[in-house]
Amino acid sequence: MKIKSIILFSFLLFSIQPVKAATYDILGGTFHAPFWSAEPTILTSSEQLIDGEYSGRFDDFIFCGCPTTTYFSPTGVDGVNHPAPTIDLDAGIADMTSFYAFWNGTESNQGGMAVINSNLDGTYTLSWDKLLVGGPFDGFTIYWTMDIRPVPLPAAFLANGFGSGWTI
Repeated sequence: MKIKSIILFSFLLFSIQPVKAATYDILGGTFHAPFWSAEPTILTSSEQLIDGEYSGRFDDFIFCGCPTTTYFSPTGVDGVNHPAPTIDLDAGIADMTSFYAFWNGTESNQGGMAVINSNLDGTYTLSWDKLLVGGPFDGFTIYWTMDIRPVPLPAAFLANGFGSGWTI
C-alpha cells in the first residue's frame, strides 16, 4: 500500500502544471512629467498586478488640477490591441503596453516596455516612458515607475494541497 501511495503522489506531483500567473503587490510608484514639474508625483496603490491578466492600478491622483485614473486594458481609444502585462524578473523586462490613463475626460495609452531593477530587498521597480502623441501634451515624454513585490505561493498549498491521508 505504501508503494502505491508513493507512485500516486509522485504522479500527482509531477503532473501539476506550473502556475501561469504570478501575483505582485503594487507598492506604489511615480509619475513624472518634467515639462510640468521638476519633481515626480508619488503614487500609491493597494492593488495587485497579476502577470498575464489586465489587473492592478495606481490610486487616483491629481495632475494639472484634474483627477487621473490608471488601469490596464486590452484596447482603448487608440484602437490598438495590447497584451496583458507580463513580468520577467529573470530577463529584467516587463510588457506594460496595456497601461492606460484617463485624465481630463481623455483616455491615453501610457504603456511601454519596462526595465526591471531589483531593489535588493525582495522588491522591484519597473521603469518606462511614453512619448505623448496628440492632445495638449503632444511631443512630450511621461516617465512612470511601479514598485512591486512578488506574492509568495502559500506554503500551505505545498504542504496540504493534496488533502489528508497521504503516506510516504
